[in-house]
Amino acid sequence: MICVYLFILINILIPISCSDIRLIKTINNDVVSVLFNITSKDQDTAWAYQYWDQCTLQADHNCGQMREIACINFGKPEHYATLVSPEYCKNIQKPTSYGNCKICSQDCVMTTWTRWSQCSKTCNAAVRYRTRNLVQEPVNDGKGCGSLSEIEDCKGLPECVDDHIITIYEWKINEWTSCRETKPIPLDAGCSEQIGERLRQVECVDSHGQSVSVDNCLYRLSDDKSDNSMPAEREFCHLPCDCKVSAWKPFSNCTKPCYTVGSSDTGVIRRTREITEFPRFGGDTCPHLVEEEPCDVSTLELCPEYTWHAFVWNECRLTDKSKSCGPGVSRRQVYCTRADDEERREVNEHHCTGIKPSNRLACQLNCPNDCQLGEWENWSPCTKSCGAGGVHIRTRKVLVEPQYEGSECDATMDYKECLLVNCSWWYSGTWSACFAASGVYGDCGAGTQSRSVYCKSALNDVLPNDNCTGMEKPERKQTCTIPCPGDCAVSEWSEWSTCSETCGPVGGIQMRTRLILGLSNSTAEPCISEDELHQTRVCGHWDNCRSHHWQVYPWETCVSDDFGTCGHMNGTQIRKVLCEMDSEPSIDESMCDPSLKPNVSRPCDVICPIDCRLSLWSEWTQCSASCGNGTRYRTQRIFTLNHYGGEACPDEADEDGVITIADDCADVDPCYSYSWQPNDWNECEHIGNSCGTGLQTRTVDCLRSDGKVMEIGVCLRELLEIPPDESQQCFMPCEGDCGLTEWGNFGPCQKQYICSQYVEGDYCRIRSRAFFHQEGITYDNSNDQFNLCPHISFRDFQDGEECEGPNYTYMWQEGIWRSCIPFTDKGNALCGDGRKWRTVLCLRSDGFHVPEHYCDEVSAVPASSKTCTVKCSQDCEVSDWNEWTVCSHNCGQGTKTRYRTVTQEMNRGGRLCPPLDETIVCELRSCDEFIWDVSEWNSCKAVSSDCGTGTQSRSVRCRAGEEYESECELRETRPQSNVACNLPCAGDCVLSEWSSFTPCPAVCSQDAVKTRTRTLVRQPSSNGQPCQSLEEIVPCSVEDCATKSLSVELGEWQACKAISGDCGKGKRQRTIHCIDNNGINYDLKRCGDIEAPSMEDCEVICTQDCVLGRYGDYSECSDECGMEGHMYRERDILEANTGLGRRCPKNSHSLVQTKPCNVVPCYEYKFQRGEWSSCSINLEMGCGSGLRTRSVECRRSDDALGAERDCLIALILNRDPSTVTDIEFELSSANKTQLDIHTSETCGRPCPGDCQVTNWSSFTPCINDCYGDESTSPVKVRTRAIIKTATTGGLKCPDAMQEERSCLVSEAICPLYMWHTSPWNLDTKQRAVWCQDQDGRKVTGGCIHKLKPISEMQCSNDCEDQFMQCVDGLCQCQDGFQMFFNVCIPLEGCQLDSHCPLYSHCSEDICHCNVGYIQDFYGLCKVDGAYDSSGVAYEDESNIWIWIVIGVCLLMIIVFVIFCILIFRNHRRNALMKKKTKEAEIAEREKMNVTAV
Repeated sequence: MICVYLFILINILIPISCSDIRLIKTINNDVVSVLFNITSKDQDTAWAYQYWDQCTLQADHNCGQMREIACINFGKPEHYATLVSPEYCKNIQKPTSYGNCKICSQDCVMTTWTRWSQCSKTCNAAVRYRTRNLVQEPVNDGKGCGSLSEIEDCKGLPECVDDHIITIYEWKINEWTSCRETKPIPLDAGCSEQIGERLRQVECVDSHGQSVSVDNCLYRLSDDKSDNSMPAEREFCHLPCDCKVSAWKPFSNCTKPCYTVGSSDTGVIRRTREITEFPRFGGDTCPHLVEEEPCDVSTLELCPEYTWHAFVWNECRLTDKSKSCGPGVSRRQVYCTRADDEERREVNEHHCTGIKPSNRLACQLNCPNDCQLGEWENWSPCTKSCGAGGVHIRTRKVLVEPQYEGSECDATMDYKECLLVNCSWWYSGTWSACFAASGVYGDCGAGTQSRSVYCKSALNDVLPNDNCTGMEKPERKQTCTIPCPGDCAVSEWSEWSTCSETCGPVGGIQMRTRLILGLSNSTAEPCISEDELHQTRVCGHWDNCRSHHWQVYPWETCVSDDFGTCGHMNGTQIRKVLCEMDSEPSIDESMCDPSLKPNVSRPCDVICPIDCRLSLWSEWTQCSASCGNGTRYRTQRIFTLNHYGGEACPDEADEDGVITIADDCADVDPCYSYSWQPNDWNECEHIGNSCGTGLQTRTVDCLRSDGKVMEIGVCLRELLEIPPDESQQCFMPCEGDCGLTEWGNFGPCQKQYICSQYVEGDYCRIRSRAFFHQEGITYDNSNDQFNLCPHISFRDFQDGEECEGPNYTYMWQEGIWRSCIPFTDKGNALCGDGRKWRTVLCLRSDGFHVPEHYCDEVSAVPASSKTCTVKCSQDCEVSDWNEWTVCSHNCGQGTKTRYRTVTQEMNRGGRLCPPLDETIVCELRSCDEFIWDVSEWNSCKAVSSDCGTGTQSRSVRCRAGEEYESECELRETRPQSNVACNLPCAGDCVLSEWSSFTPCPAVCSQDAVKTRTRTLVRQPSSNGQPCQSLEEIVPCSVEDCATKSLSVELGEWQACKAISGDCGKGKRQRTIHCIDNNGINYDLKRCGDIEAPSMEDCEVICTQDCVLGRYGDYSECSDECGMEGHMYRERDILEANTGLGRRCPKNSHSLVQTKPCNVVPCYEYKFQRGEWSSCSINLEMGCGSGLRTRSVECRRSDDALGAERDCLIALILNRDPSTVTDIEFELSSANKTQLDIHTSETCGRPCPGDCQVTNWSSFTPCINDCYGDESTSPVKVRTRAIIKTATTGGLKCPDAMQEERSCLVSEAICPLYMWHTSPWNLDTKQRAVWCQDQDGRKVTGGCIHKLKPISEMQCSNDCEDQFMQCVDGLCQCQDGFQMFFNVCIPLEGCQLDSHCPLYSHCSEDICHCNVGYIQDFYGLCKVDGAYDSSGVAYEDESNIWIWIVIGVCLLMIIVFVIFCILIFRNHRRNALMKKKTKEAEIAEREKMNVTAV
């Protein structure tokens, strides 16, 4: 047992010692120790926090709990921790000091005690009492309520003397019994005829409550019996009339005419019954008037399946009818039909489920696409490499195929005859040098030269000579002359130039030249003339430049072979086929091959006329009115429009192809109105006498507008109004009954016409009174009474006093302007002049709307409508195109652009602007034209004589023209046109022209060279100039080695251009360039085969304007009254805009039109309850049961008198509208007492000896449980208190001192209790402190106790702590300080050393480390390891303390274990000793037994 205690002790000590922190702080020389949890012990600072306090209501009236949090610094073992400024913990996450709670307790809340009542009598043994009322019951274990009353003896009164007691007698009147039947009631009697009697006991009692003879009351204080007559003990009354209903009507048909397999919704059958007799006088309420049962599936047919039927799309109709092609809309008929109906008759759309298919589709009526052709391509090689009959062919591409009846394409192929080329011929090479006939090198004169001659094919193959038989074979040798030193020397002929014309009857010219290389010394034989240096010949004259071909034209319209017939292949189409040459018709068709002529006619289909096709008529719709004059409709739809001359569709169809006809409904009942028709009152009936209190009755009928009397339930259902009363108390005055009641309370201050009778102003308060008889029942001011009391006039019954009317102001409240609706609106107008409306109501300054006449007196009513304009959308408009810019490149492909500007910006969703620039590919010329055309060199011309130094010239020109020489220069350096030369004289050596240099390598090296050669033409004479070198070798330059690298450059794709019209299929182009390293253009063929296309197909998005549907019907009004009531109608977006089309509205508001509706004030209806009258028992010398009354009126929010029905309906619907399914039933079962709208109730004055209780208090506000169970229903409470207990023979106290009533959740409040204080009394240094609720009522138990303000001053001027200040009698920390355990700690810096962390001191409001310590990152002081001092500094004292605590804990555990082991061993040793002793005893006993034997 000791071990167990030790174990428990260790478990208690270890958590405190090992995990919690004890905060030690010196406060006013007192050491305060507080146990804390901490957020972390890994650092020297931490947030320390206490445990949560209990869940209570907080200052913000929410349910929560608090805990205190402080920043601490760990220190020496004798100082567990110390408070420091929160700035030292700013890098550590701070725990929350407030936590939410779900449930808080709430103490009982009661009003404060009333003042003590007067003593019950003026002599000894008197008592007095005081009471209080319940405000809120305790919840969630809150403090309970005390008693509602306190009674105490009155002190200091004299003793009572019997001689002074005068016996008083009075009538003791008990409560009426229930109404009882006194005679048989006919079964067919109405409620007004069910009259009975009720009884009560009346006795005379003395001042002690003892019953005495009635004579004591009859003859009290007077001999006149009439003044003290005995109250009536019986009277007529109305027997309770239970609600009577008619028999159930037959069940209606099932709400679903058929059933669906697998569906749980089978529909219901419903039957109803009417109220024939309204419940009166406490009779049973009406039973339910509607009964529903699930339908019997076996009696229903299987529901047919319904489906949306979508007909084929009609032809595309243009949106803009002024155009012949472009965007349009195609329509089709979509409606609901039975799936098994082969005739597809239309039924109501509610049968079909799922999304209705669209009946409109955007389409494009394509514009005719003419054929578009590209440029002619180059001529192809001859179809035959040799021989006759070959042709050259060229083609052009079809860029755009003809579509939609566009013009057909012209010829895409052209050809011409080839130049006749033999398939083989004699090939002759160039002549060799001339060799002297003597055979001696260097000789001159006659000689011979040779050349190779062989038969060659068109494929450049060497053929046997037999293949060239029939052709003249060129000579292989010919004589020549080697110029002697004195002879004229000329060069060999150059190659023939290119033919100047490639075809034609005349042909072109070819030229070749030779040069004079050296002059002769003989005048007899001069050099050849200039003419002999040039030769020309005709070329190309046999090549035909033009050819004939067949050209076809588009097919014409199909024409019927037999007039009026149609069908497959019943017609013929023809077209033109002409023989053309270069797109020009030829006069002679024989120029074209007749066998290749295309057909000029073909059979075709003749389209038959298509008549308009209509659907069957749909069924008639339900009548538009349930009674009176109504209309029904049926529709017919256009399935197919007429085409090709077919029968036209009816003109009555709308744009959706729907034909609607209307017809008046037949067999519809007239519309009736209903009203309550009360009949005249019957005569007043009395019991025993012909005067006094009685009862009179009448009948109330439900009258239809045609005079027919209906059942009561019909009016109740139609009017939602309780029928007028059928009986009332009446009074026939007896002779001498001229008494008047006391004046009643003045009514509310109102503006009434009757005010002018009593006051001069417009506002007054009225009070009234009436005749009364002995029991105080009021009655009408009948003429009979005035006859009996001629001195009383009508003025004696009503009085008024002037009052200030309510200080109301009135102003017109103007609502927002609703949609502007164009005048031309037929459901789809988008813009134009129109009208818009708004709500205008008269607003009273208290926020209620009132009738307009109040504001009419202030100002004229503002306009509720005005004209407006819906601005039409503005399409973007642009100017015409400017001229094309110059092509961007001089040769090859380039681009050119043209521009246009915006002349009208787009606005309000109009069409967007089209592109403002357009770029196309262009080509001015081939880049091959940017080359130098160089002629042969002319003969050298000596300058000063016939021979020697001179100049040599040739023509150099840019093929494209002189203006493009710079372009030619970019591609090749301009060749020289003049050079110096030397014309050998007679006898000088003559050499030929230099050949071209051999090419240099691609990469130049230091030893790279290029070579050119020349030949000897004439030997020099002995005294002539010798021959120069026949070969020249020069180093290659960098320019010689550099070769031009050509590459293909692709341009960006241009914008897509529609082939036809503005959209649809199109083409786009891009440029392709062949460029060198410097970006210079060359002809494309220089870059070889290029696979990249320069043109591709594309699509231009068609411009489609947004297509909106028609507006539907207007919705029901959103509100029954007020400023916000509006109705709306919507339309859908049928087709979204595409391309540049007009935009669809960006928000749904643009698709909705709204109008104000139900522009009437919203009135709130509330019952206005008057004050209860005094109890009728007070009007006579009596006690016991009486009656008190009050007025209950239905008031509208504008103070006008409303119908009781309106207030009743408001009360019923305010409970929970979702639970009200039958308002007729709710009205019939309304309990006025429960609704607190009853106008009379029993009351009384206690008789001597009876228990006395206070009157019921008013009901508290509707209170909800705001801090506990949310499912608790809100209630309101009223109480009463016992102020005197019953004595012998008196009535006992009632059991119920408290009454609860449920109330609406919407009315429920969370009560608000707040402390209030009076000003300080500086003399007593005290003030009053009380709790007050939201209604300004003083209460007890409601306010939060810990927030209660002090009632006695703790300070007046200064506080003991230097960092505190006196605020409202309480010492609080100064600004910049925060209180922790009644100590003010600075939020930043320090004022005292105690404000600093350990090992630091305060100097100049800043904490500085002591000697031997340094400040770390967090501002805390640590031991300086470099500091050398004899003083010993603490090193990590907090850790030392932790280790000490852990050591103590371990030591205690070890001691505990050793102690337990010792106890266990001692216990075991004792057990062994006992065992041995017992064994010894047994052995001794056995030994003794053996001895005895």
